[in-house]
Amino acid sequence: MRASLSRLYRWGLQPLLVLAVLVGGFVVARQMARGRERPAAGDRAPSAPLVRVAPLEPGTAPVQVRGHGTVQPEVRVSIVPQVAGRVVWVHPGLRPGGTFAADEDLLRVEAADFELAVRRAEAELATALANLELDEAEAEAAIEEWAELHGGDGAPPPLVAREPQLARSRAAAQAADASLAKARLDLERTRIHLPFPGRVLSENVDLGQYVVVGQTLAEAYATDVFEVRVPVEESELHWLRFPGRAGAPANGSPANGAVARADAGPSRATLRNLGDPTMPPFEGTLSRIEGRLEPESRMATVVIEVPSRDGLRLLPGAFVEVTLEGGELEDVAVVPRAARRVGGNLWLEQDGVLTVFRPEVVREQGEELLVRGLPPGARLVTSDLEAVVDGMAVRTPEEPR
Repeated sequence: MRASLSRLYRWGLQPLLVLAVLVGGFVVARQMARGRERPAAGDRAPSAPLVRVAPLEPGTAPVQVRGHGTVQPEVRVSIVPQVAGRVVWVHPGLRPGGTFAADEDLLRVEAADFELAVRRAEAELATALANLELDEAEAEAAIEEWAELHGGDGAPPPLVAREPQLARSRAAAQAADASLAKARLDLERTRIHLPFPGRVLSENVDLGQYVVVGQTLAEAYATDVFEVRVPVEESELHWLRFPGRAGAPANGSPANGAVARADAGPSRATLRNLGDPTMPPFEGTLSRIEGRLEPESRMATVVIEVPSRDGLRLLPGAFVEVTLEGGELEDVAVVPRAARRVGGNLWLEQDGVLTVFRPEVVREQGEELLVRGLPPGARLVTSDLEAVVDGMAVRTPEEPR
């Protein structure tokens, strides 16, 4: 009896119970699905990629001409004595690398002989002036005596008026005055100085040394003004303004709609010392263009004049980067060079749509592009996307999700 009940439960009731559980679970799940609210359309994840954009505002942009050059002193001289003698004093800065101020004595030659020469020249001048005064008095007396003898009729002969004697005395006085000026000049030349602040490159003189006229004692250069020679392409010259032609470029009218202000003056330059990045930039002015193209490179060389704000830090031979201002381009937008895509295209965004656009590149300078022909109101897409299709939808950070 018990065994038959067990078989009935195994083959009859147990399958029925499993089936009832499955049907009940299906009914409950369906009721739950019907009661769930459908999500609103605004909660769905967006399909348009998020991009960064930058405004594009066409306007007037300055043209820059870039190049590199080496700093050189504008003035470099040899220190040479104009009188001979023994050196009795030497400036402490008269050594390689030493500095000095304008009109500061660099060395002095013994002056005793030259002081005596001045005193001798002064005595000779005094004697000549006294002789001239005596001859003038004798000539005046001779003329009066001639007038008394001849009743004042006619002029006395030159010999009677002592005209030759007066001419000789005047010439002697002038010669004595010139000798005195020469003696004083030689005395002044015993103190050697330069009319500008400078730095010493080399020296070959010491205290007690006897120097002669024309002997090179030292080499020095001025530290108040430096020059930088910058090779530039010949085609770049028409952007620059030179002294004397401040209102116009150097090589005819600029192309691509460039303009130049009549009161702008010569092109200014900004120079950075590539060997010392911590050094502040120097400002300079375009001074001139050298008179020929380089035969090998066919490059023109422009010269930048740099008044040194700190001549002790700016050393000749320093390699610098030069940025020259040129004219101005109108109706152009400034675009980072890195924003240019394959084929020279730009990605633009307008009203949530990305456009692949090929602009007119007027000029490339440094890390910037000056472009024209952009659609009004378009913004530059600066993000990098893996797949781009012209006309695809995009969104920007300021747009709501």
